Amino acid sequence: MESDLDALYALAHETDGMNQVAELVAQIIGTRSCGIGLQDKRNYDLIGAWTSGIEDEWLLAYHNHFCHCDPTVVEHFDLPADQAYVSAYTGDDAAFRESEFYRGFCVPQGMYYFAGVYTELTGNRTLRVTLQRRQDQGNFTATELARLDTLTPHLRRVCEINSRFHELALARGSLLHGLNLMPQALILLDTKSQVVSCNLAAQAALGGDISIFNGHLRVRPQCKAQRLAELVENAIKKGAAQTDGNMKLERDHAPPLTLLVSSFLFETGQTLSPFPEKMVAIFLQDPRREIRLADATISTRFGLSPKESAVVRRLCEGQTLEDIQQQAKVSMYTVRDHLKSVFRKTGTSRQAELVAMVLKALAVEGGLGRESSA
Repeated sequence: MESDLDALYALAHETDGMNQVAELVAQIIGTRSCGIGLQDKRNYDLIGAWTSGIEDEWLLAYHNHFCHCDPTVVEHFDLPADQAYVSAYTGDDAAFRESEFYRGFCVPQGMYYFAGVYTELTGNRTLRVTLQRRQDQGNFTATELARLDTLTPHLRRVCEINSRFHELALARGSLLHGLNLMPQALILLDTKSQVVSCNLAAQAALGGDISIFNGHLRVRPQCKAQRLAELVENAIKKGAAQTDGNMKLERDHAPPLTLLVSSFLFETGQTLSPFPEKMVAIFLQDPRREIRLADATISTRFGLSPKESAVVRRLCEGQTLEDIQQQAKVSMYTVRDHLKSVFRKTGTSRQAELVAMVLKALAVEGGLGRESSA
């Protein structure tokens, strides 16, 4: 039984794990087929169903028709939880043999004897396991029911784990979809420098001296690779409140690509999370691709004046202080005075740190606008 339990838990995190669990339970008990159903305890709505030994066409027929005339479905309502039982409905019972369920569903598949168990899960859910056996196999024995009783708490935990992993997969898919909708090119690394996510905008910026190989971000030449490694290591060690770093990558036939490196916390308060709690965010700024930020959004988010917000927006768009001074037609003293005030209000001390903080915050909160080629 110990090896069977090891195999059971190994299936918990598999995408198709619960169907394989049903197959394993059928093997352990020694039965023709097995069905596992997850229901809402309040209204009996089916949340999930997994089977072994039952063809898809019969599953469809059961779902569309026979579930409404299956007397074994409600049999467990009057039975205690976590206690395996032999069904009162068998092919030996004359009345049951005349039922539509037996004649139309059980006989064609060779189902004669039935057993089951149900258990309660968290979140107002119940897990029901049903076993079906041919006539020549004989009815379920006390030893087999005891074996099913031993399996039940482990089946409950395996289903809980599998449900959680399924929820995580859905959450991760939704988050990745959201990141792909962002116009800002963003690569997320874990604390081992493995790529967690590279959104579509970042994928478009890759090529030449910057690429992803074997799950790691690679840049050339070696001096740039070393610089990036230092920035990533600093971001991992120092934490979100510390200074961020930046570097430029020269490119053939294109303006330099700016990389802003910053720590990135993904806090959910859950033991299991779709992303690591601590990551490194690398924002790729390509002068050929314009990121449109709204001054009002920046102003509201960071408590800045309209003129201060305009300075921040232009810095995020890749402009220099000289560019800002010329476009705004003000003195450099005025531009630097606005920047000094921004530093004070945002708790930053460098332009790269400021830009990374703004892009990171707006990326998470959806404040980045559309991107267009220059």
